[in-house]
Amino acid sequence: ATLKKYQPYIDIIMDDLGLTKNVHIEWVFGSYTYMGGDAVLYGNVNSKHIRFGRIRVDKIQGHGEILRILMHELRHIYQAYTGRLQQADRIGNKPAQTWDGQVYQQYGIKKSSEYTKYLALPWEVDARSYEKEKDLLFPNGRIITKVYVGSIGKIKFYKIKGN
Repeated sequence: ATLKKYQPYIDIIMDDLGLTKNVHIEWVFGSYTYMGGDAVLYGNVNSKHIRFGRIRVDKIQGHGEILRILMHELRHIYQAYTGRLQQADRIGNKPAQTWDGQVYQQYGIKKSSEYTKYLALPWEVDARSYEKEKDLLFPNGRIITKVYVGSIGKIKFYKIKGN
């Protein structure tokens, strides 16, 4: 998996989330098998009001799983961009996040005892819910485009093309 291969998919997801003109992402395709991927949106904004972030993707996953990871991690960027998800002060010695104004303890995914709590965090529930849009954006894991082939009167005809 490479950025070059997945850039068209990324562009569609970012457009769907309304991030295309507002966020610049540094993409890192590497080996992150324990988590599939992760995302961070930095607080800094440049003079053109563009926010910056980073997403890491496990490049050894299959195509369908990489699409799922892209959808999931870009949703986290969207959550942070819209202010629904924010860093919070620590709760004891544990990191915390704020979701819609409510503070939650952040749970890790490496500890099996915390994994169920991690899955129940509202931003993770929201990101997994957005993953379900994958089949609408990419039927059969492909990008579908309409190619205009002609018209008869006011009726336009298109050929559906997938890559």
